[in-house]
Amino acid sequence: MNQNQKPIRILHIVSSMCHGGGVQALVLNLYRNLDHSQVQFDFVSHDQIRDNEAEVNRLGGRIFYLPSMGKLGMLKYLQRLIKLIKENGPYHGVHAHTIFQCGIVMLAAKIAGVPKRVCHSHNTSTGRSGNFFFELSFPFFKFLMRHCATNFLACGVAAGRFLYGDQMVEAGRVLVLPNAIDLEPYRSLTAAENNTTREALQIPEDALVLGHVGRFAEQKNHRFFIPFMEELLKKHKNTYLLLVGNGELETEIKQRVQEAHLEGQIRFLGLRRDIPQLLNAFDLFVLPSLFEGLPFTLVETQAAGLPCLVAATVTNEVDVGLGLLNYVKLDEDLAEWVNQILAVRQIERPSWEEREKRLKEHNYEISASVALVMKVYEI
Repeated sequence: MNQNQKPIRILHIVSSMCHGGGVQALVLNLYRNLDHSQVQFDFVSHDQIRDNEAEVNRLGGRIFYLPSMGKLGMLKYLQRLIKLIKENGPYHGVHAHTIFQCGIVMLAAKIAGVPKRVCHSHNTSTGRSGNFFFELSFPFFKFLMRHCATNFLACGVAAGRFLYGDQMVEAGRVLVLPNAIDLEPYRSLTAAENNTTREALQIPEDALVLGHVGRFAEQKNHRFFIPFMEELLKKHKNTYLLLVGNGELETEIKQRVQEAHLEGQIRFLGLRRDIPQLLNAFDLFVLPSLFEGLPFTLVETQAAGLPCLVAATVTNEVDVGLGLLNYVKLDEDLAEWVNQILAVRQIERPSWEEREKRLKEHNYEISASVALVMKVYEI
């Protein structure tokens, strides 16, 4: 690229720029690690929470707020997105991460004359099963994706099949872009740091510490934790569950915890930027999600060498073969979940060398994903 030539710009469409979401974490990881003299990212967020805005601005990007299609209606959303693209471009690419709304985004980008139009599937469900409008309109949105997008990405094969269909996956039209992370923060984690983190959280040294990282939304199934902890505490009283994140259901879950008199054992840590250190301080990670694409958090837990108990609803594509992910059916008796907790906590953490080797073999190291996405953008 000529030194006087401006970097090309890619516009990412996301539901939120709130710190802690898996999609936002992936996109920001990509952004931090690419060559900013060649390419810059801008973002359209469907909510007004912008706790990453200072970092985005420092890197050379911008965040624009546009209410979702659900709030504006399809036509107004389309019109306003086209206007935003034209007024703030020129954009070399528009990269959409918003499930079925990707179709409308791709149409807007095509009308606005954007050459690279990228759909990205991050999930295996929308959680809207039974919604009449959604069931009726989803095929239409998929049609728009297929005919307006130039590239189709997915975090895993299952997520690709969900959004684009088996035929496109089998035809090789869907590229899997793993939810990669920067491995460096995990390289130096130590037992001493574990103790320091627990002390800061006022957790007894001999306690059993369970953890969960994720937004408070239906998909993450936080309600499961209340009866689960009640059952676990019958067998292991000195147990704490630390919940990291925020979201629309946080108030409800806090109220349920209070009603169950579990405030001392279930703690809410809010949004945190020290995820590697927290994972290092947990004895075990619990993920009872109703559905997932390819959980970003399970890449992080494996980097930290943390044993995990995972709902069988979650794809095993994320398993890199370290023996850390253990699956249990959501409809299994709580007693079985408890038995599994007490067994899984005994798993020995693999060495850093083995963790790094396996994660790199499965392309979960961020530099590999940066190179892959640059090929998609043809930069």
